[in-house]
Amino acid sequence: MPTYFLSPVESNLPIFLLNEEYVANRFEIAEGSRDGPGGQSSSNKRRAKVLGSDGGESGRPSQWVKAVEDFLIRNAGDLDPDEDQEGAEIKVCLIDDGVTNVGGEFSGNICAGWPEGDPWTGEEPFYNSASGHGTTMARLISSVCPNVKLYVAKLGEWREDQERISDLQKPSVARKAAEAVEWAIEHKVHVISMSWSLVKSEANERDVEKLGDQINAAGGSANKMLLYCSANDEGMYGSHKSLYPCGSDTKAIKTIGSATPQGNVSDQVNKDKVDHLFPGGLEEAGSCGGSSAATARAAGLAALILSCYAKRYGRGGVQKIAGWDKMSKIFKGMEATSSKWIDVTALLRPDSTVESVVGQCESWLSAYV
Repeated sequence: MPTYFLSPVESNLPIFLLNEEYVANRFEIAEGSRDGPGGQSSSNKRRAKVLGSDGGESGRPSQWVKAVEDFLIRNAGDLDPDEDQEGAEIKVCLIDDGVTNVGGEFSGNICAGWPEGDPWTGEEPFYNSASGHGTTMARLISSVCPNVKLYVAKLGEWREDQERISDLQKPSVARKAAEAVEWAIEHKVHVISMSWSLVKSEANERDVEKLGDQINAAGGSANKMLLYCSANDEGMYGSHKSLYPCGSDTKAIKTIGSATPQGNVSDQVNKDKVDHLFPGGLEEAGSCGGSSAATARAAGLAALILSCYAKRYGRGGVQKIAGWDKMSKIFKGMEATSSKWIDVTALLRPDSTVESVVGQCESWLSAYV
């Protein structure tokens, strides 16, 4: 499978901060210029502009967002691997509709992408997201874990919500999804984020089974990758559908649902069908909000925890908590009482450091045998 590599460039952009380029729930989609791998090139690209936060139109951050923001500010620089820890970077594969590198916003994050695109067929390359969905997911992941290395796998080219929903049911998309997960395995990523779902049918049954096989391989004992996918935001409707990747026959993939800033399950989410609840926000952004955003945040938080372990123990640190079972125990430690809501303030306290985060995670791993 062809791969397009980007040479990581040191970004002079500041750490993602609230009301600048941080986690927010209102986006204004504006026309801009399309970025190539290294920066801006041609026109007709969508750019997301942060207008508010999870807390509402006042722009005040929710407790969840503020806990992450404060931790990143206090520990700025402490999460970067030391010079003798080469190879300890945390790699997240984002499988979506591509990522548009607005003004070099992700130049320090994007390491590789698939497919590279074919100008002769009109296929758009991975570094363009016509709908802005993949770009928003990348922004959310990197806002929770700023030093993450992104591996971008593109499923298709969608310019609006209905086109995206329709195309996700095509056999070719299930096939590309399976190939994308295989590509992620080849690159030995640590986390795979999938903010979408498709319905299994007679037309795509064989390719969906291939997708399931690749997901099993990614999350299995040989690779121990963390996989997160979004719930189907139809509430109690659609419960009869065979949805994937959340319907994969493995405990390794976790389904993420959207919750309000206060931790209550969102109206469009069937709580019985999800493993964890994360803040969705972003409702004003259409398909970029809800469980899509919640999934990106789950992937970002997992990457942040892995990053803390890598900083504390070096390259071997990630192996200490590799695998869905260990991260699930850590998430369980953050769960609110009688809820699937992941209360990040249980981990990221006002005085938390990288070492204290690792210590708290170790405590939860011991508690949940």
